[in-house]
Amino acid sequence: MPGYRGRSFRAWLFSIAHNTVIDLWRRQRPERPLDDAFHTPDTGPSPEEFALAGEARHTLRTYLVQLSPDQRTVVELRLAGLTGAEIAAVLGRSEGAVKLLHFRAINRLRALFGVQITDQAEEARDATPVQQPGC
Repeated sequence: MPGYRGRSFRAWLFSIAHNTVIDLWRRQRPERPLDDAFHTPDTGPSPEEFALAGEARHTLRTYLVQLSPDQRTVVELRLAGLTGAEIAAVLGRSEGAVKLLHFRAINRLRALFGVQITDQAEEARDATPVQQPGC
């Protein structure tokens, strides 16, 4: 490690990684004429979609506040990508307790959003074709 000069080892290592990524990015950047930029479609969200997404995020935050602190924590950790087992380990609870908290939180959020869930048995019964005798 001849380049190491006694600074923070972590900062030195990060700067090496950062510079390596920047160098790779610069080498791979395609060069196109400026005129091509006028014909590039905008694939990002429209202003309307952006506003609707912001409103949805605001509504979700408003509803998350109405959950119990434990339910909110479980939902936030799930949204962060943790599994039920990982959440259980983080919170020091059983996986079953985390599943129950998550189930109750989702049901509460559904109620707040006005989503009605029909009975699964009714759905299964309605979806199953009736067999005629002798067929």
